[in-house]
Amino acid sequence: MSDRSLKNAGLNFETVGSIMAIIIGAVALFVAWDQAQVMRQQQHASVWPIVGYDIGFGNDETSFWIEFSLKNEGVGPALMKSADLLVDGKPVADWSDLRSSVFPESLGNVEKVYGGSVSDILGAGQSDTPLKIFWDANEENSIGMRTLVEQYLADDGPTIEIAICYCSVFDRCWSNSDATGGMPQRTTACRVQQKDFAETLFTNFRGATE
Repeated sequence: MSDRSLKNAGLNFETVGSIMAIIIGAVALFVAWDQAQVMRQQQHASVWPIVGYDIGFGNDETSFWIEFSLKNEGVGPALMKSADLLVDGKPVADWSDLRSSVFPESLGNVEKVYGGSVSDILGAGQSDTPLKIFWDANEENSIGMRTLVEQYLADDGPTIEIAICYCSVFDRCWSNSDATGGMPQRTTACRVQQKDFAETLFTNFRGATE
């Protein structure tokens, strides 16, 4: 083999080696990027909050009540950003609005209200009852409460929902503000809320009774 042929063969081997090195480097970079993405997804999944709401009714010997509750059924803490009480899809503005849009006329005056505001952080598996409304257990209120419960269970009255928006510790946010009744949907960000529905109604009720 001539010197030129040997020289060309050496150049070819160097070229192939360089190309292979580039390919191997690119593959290694992709694998590292892919693993980083998987790890990132695992990190997000390990702190994924899933917050739902419940509207419950109850009674004992002295009182009837309705309570508005939130529960985090996810595996990470939920940073609560906003919470609105919706009646037929519209936010309740104040105590008078709640009274006229939800409570039957046969339901008398409210005895007391417990609550104050939605917790800023709702840990995994934790529940929060930011608002609980009580009436005296008398005959008139018994009729009114029965009417309210029957309407709610039969979807024959006003639609009552809690629209919430919350984020994970990695600032991924979810919202059920479309009131679909299903899993909360990802959203880019939650709006800033100065007062949630519980704080608004509790403050308004105290002002109306003082």
